[in-house]
Amino acid sequence: MEKENNRVELINQLQRQLSIARSEIKNLRQQVINLKHTQKNDVDEIQNYLKSVKCQNCKNKSQASTNCECEYPNFQSIGTIESWFPEKRGIPRQGVLCSESQGVLTLFPSVVNNPSYALDGLEQFSHMWIIYHFHKTDANHIRTKVAPPKLNGERVGVFSTRSPHRPCPIGLSVVKIDRITENKVYFSGVDMLNGTPVLDIKPYIPHYDNPVLLGQQGDREVEGGVTEEGTPVLNLLVPDEGRSEGREAPDGEEDAQVKVPSWISNSANGKLKVEFTKRGLSQLNELSQSEQLKKAIVNIVEEDPRSVYLKQKLGNQFYTFLIKDVHVTCKFYDAKGVVVIHQLKEANQNCVCGKPEWQCGEHAK
Repeated sequence: MEKENNRVELINQLQRQLSIARSEIKNLRQQVINLKHTQKNDVDEIQNYLKSVKCQNCKNKSQASTNCECEYPNFQSIGTIESWFPEKRGIPRQGVLCSESQGVLTLFPSVVNNPSYALDGLEQFSHMWIIYHFHKTDANHIRTKVAPPKLNGERVGVFSTRSPHRPCPIGLSVVKIDRITENKVYFSGVDMLNGTPVLDIKPYIPHYDNPVLLGQQGDREVEGGVTEEGTPVLNLLVPDEGRSEGREAPDGEEDAQVKVPSWISNSANGKLKVEFTKRGLSQLNELSQSEQLKKAIVNIVEEDPRSVYLKQKLGNQFYTFLIKDVHVTCKFYDAKGVVVIHQLKEANQNCVCGKPEWQCGEHAK
């Protein structure tokens, strides 16, 4: 009898505990429902707050977009550039400064339907303009003033320079057409990074594109990029800072004049003297197309490809750049106006120690 009573008491106790557990579960469910409701309200409040709050930069952009009535189309590249320059370091600042450098423009058949038709007639021109995108500019924001290397740190407005760091990073280069095959244009005088997207190409027409020729026998023929006097049209410059001495007051009949800042005209005569060490010259002669490569290297370093920042930071330390799978190591002696080529090594060759040959100083020949 006592066992039976204990059994009944145990059952009653379990039933009471079960009832309490059910009540707690019910309370927990209600709390979860309340928390979900509170969370939804909080999320809605945060989203509304984020929509109404913007940083000052976003406000300025929004305001500029509101004030601008023009629309900006999304341009599609028509092709891409293959060049000798896989890295930004060492690229000539202008293609005419390194006429030996070669490149290939390949048109995309998916964008330009029947590329050979689109290129028909371009072979009759000696030069062309290439309009392209500076796709590797990594500036977080665009400065309105920049420091061109030739000004040694002095800053001028970005629109008075050829700096790639621009509000609209579009590049423009005039190059010499070598040959055209199917969807490819082979050219020389390259100042573009390998892989550069091309937006458009146009023939170079000196009658219209060279201001020096405007108003001077507009009907004369200029063939092969050379005037009747035998002067390459790309080399026609106005001396003495772009002004002719003793110029009379304008009467509406004077010839076109071209003016450039003094730091541009003066820099044309400020090329560095280029020298090769015996080892550098020996290594150069071992490379294929050594004479053409030598001219290209000289063209690059005599114009001093270093930025103002590198000049100030590195001074006369060694400077290395990559051209056509060859690492060139040189040293600038600013006080003497001399640059010495110390070493040329193929980029894909390794030293016995396992390092890239151009990086190894211990086993260098």
